[in-house]
Amino acid sequence: MPPATTIMYDQFATLPIDDPLADVDALMMEEFSTMFLPQAMKPTTPPSNASGTPSSCSEADSPPKADMAKPKKINESRKRQREELEFLRVRVEELEKHLGVLQQVKAIETESETPWQKLAHQMRIDKQNAVLENEKLKQELEEQIEFGKTLQAILRKRPKLSSLPTLDSDQWKLYRLVKEPMTRAHAVYEILQQQLAAFPGAMVESGLVDTEADMLLTRPKLSRYLDDQLITETIWCHNFPYDYRFVTRCMWALMANPSQYEYTGFSLLETFDDDTKYICTIGKLDNLLTSQCRFLMRRLSEPGREIFLIRSILEDELMPHDKTALINNKSAWFVLEPTPGGGCRLKFYQKATLPMMQSQLFLQHPKFKKPGSPYYRVGNITDAIMTSLREMVKGFKGALVHVLQTQISAYAASLGQIEPLDNLTPSC
Repeated sequence: MPPATTIMYDQFATLPIDDPLADVDALMMEEFSTMFLPQAMKPTTPPSNASGTPSSCSEADSPPKADMAKPKKINESRKRQREELEFLRVRVEELEKHLGVLQQVKAIETESETPWQKLAHQMRIDKQNAVLENEKLKQELEEQIEFGKTLQAILRKRPKLSSLPTLDSDQWKLYRLVKEPMTRAHAVYEILQQQLAAFPGAMVESGLVDTEADMLLTRPKLSRYLDDQLITETIWCHNFPYDYRFVTRCMWALMANPSQYEYTGFSLLETFDDDTKYICTIGKLDNLLTSQCRFLMRRLSEPGREIFLIRSILEDELMPHDKTALINNKSAWFVLEPTPGGGCRLKFYQKATLPMMQSQLFLQHPKFKKPGSPYYRVGNITDAIMTSLREMVKGFKGALVHVLQTQISAYAASLGQIEPLDNLTPSC
């Protein structure tokens, strides 16, 4: 027998249709009989004997019937409840009709929306969700600060921080990977889902939505929320004379297995599935400082385009960063779309902060302390980073073109054809 304290309930339990209104109907009939019945049907006192004829003994002995002639007292509270019930019923009907009209209007507006309007509408919803999330985090942080100030009160209950990354399962919010395999895989999934949600806004922010011509732009910007933070942007668009699915395969082969093509810019660290990789890049800033970037990359196929999601990892318990190198913090997106002539258009957008120092040792380095150092003057580091970003894009473009040419040459050789490489595109 289960314990007496155990309470179980049926999620599918129902009530008979008449039961909820039974008391209300009885109440209405009771009040109706009191308020609306004709006077002749109501019980009254017997008429007095005006003739003075003596009544029978039974009548004389019978008790008075004054109580039966007295009208019933109206229950004001029940009457008020009945009126409120009726008002609520009418109000529900009005709101349901209004909701139906709004849904019809919304459906018509949605059908006539342009792609830009749909994108703006989605971004507005994302912004509202972000504002609500920020307010929630702010409130929880204020609770935590208040708890810290009153820590001496032992009996005070510690507020539960459900959204702040205090547990291993929430470390992905700090772009940190732990050793435990299941938690690590969950963190990878959550980080890349966050990148996918930010993709439409990134394309609008970069201006690549309608860009068609080849272009390369690198520029620094100030952070909107951090006063001392500098953010660099890289915007690149390039047209290739090959099918976009073929270019996607070559890009994935280059970045997932760079050693096969002698491309030293990338090295594969870990494979989570066929479309998700963990990659490391090592770069030089003006040939003086070494920077390291470890990032997750996922390939997504959508109707009419291919998307690459990229997000850097700032800390890794399983494979720690090189302690002598600067750490890059960036978000990036690749998009490949078909063009009318049978080719494709590659778009790339990256946002990154300045490389972060892992210790105070860098602050004591002569590169930063001596006035004669090229990094002593304010702005030289930013210039070096802009140059490094442009060189990174040029190097990647050269490596990708090399892979494309290699694949085309191998395809032509397998067919025994001798044709210009630009006229050959392997079927996908």
